[in-house]
Amino acid sequence: VPGNYSSTETVPANWKLTGISCNDGNSSGDVGTATANFVLDPGETVACVFTNTQGGSITVEKQTLPNGSPQAFAFAGDVAGSLADGNSITILVDPGTYTSTETVPAGWDLTSIVCDDSDSTGNIGTATATFNVSADEAVRCVFTNTERGTIIVENQTIPGGSLQSFSFTGDAAGNLIDDGQIIVDNLAPGNYSSTETVPEGWKLTDIVCNDADSTGDIGTATANFVFDAGETVTCVFTNTQRGSITVEKQTLPKGSLQAFDFTGDVAGSLTDGNSITVLVDPGTYT
Repeated sequence: VPGNYSSTETVPANWKLTGISCNDGNSSGDVGTATANFVLDPGETVACVFTNTQGGSITVEKQTLPNGSPQAFAFAGDVAGSLADGNSITILVDPGTYTSTETVPAGWDLTSIVCDDSDSTGNIGTATATFNVSADEAVRCVFTNTERGTIIVENQTIPGGSLQSFSFTGDAAGNLIDDGQIIVDNLAPGNYSSTETVPEGWKLTDIVCNDADSTGDIGTATANFVFDAGETVTCVFTNTQRGSITVEKQTLPKGSLQAFDFTGDVAGSLTDGNSITVLVDPGTYT
């Protein structure tokens, strides 16, 4: 029967009604209300076509180095929220372009953004993933953050409690007395070094690091730190104070000019009232 008629669609989840077209100039479609309004004249057949486009999804995933960090990372933009290691946020979207930006916390570096879609990209400089989503496409971008670490140089003396100052240069630089430490934090994982200037009257007798990848070289008085994400590496320099031995010559009668020769660890020639002193490491000498 000629007249006005209508039909309304219930749009299912993750679909979007993107068009309603009718083959009659008097009939129309309203995408906003998902309704086709038919105006039918006598003997007329009117068709209205509803076009639906399936939506997609975008996912932001968080990974940390080292694994298992409880640090929370905040994201803003189309995908927003807070994520710790191994967690993700997924939202349903219409086809289009979307972004999500991370706020990188202190003590961390954003080291990669990898998306599983060739049309989507990550920009480390802006800490942003850009999702380009087609119909029925799921795009995932993984943000990987690497925790910074700390190197510590510690000084120990034998005997303990010495007030002698020991100078260090390199990535951990400064002056230390016994039990002192130089702490350098907020470092990206990598290789670092610190070298001691051994003062006169002392001998560097040991460098011990609490990390298997880090080493000490007594010959060069240098600790080489090799540390991974989030690691704290301590290298302890042990300095032993040297002693001295003295040979003194006395004659009877006093004042003799006779020269007396000495060999061994203290060697030389002495007359009455003179002496020879040499600095030595702890040990036995003749």
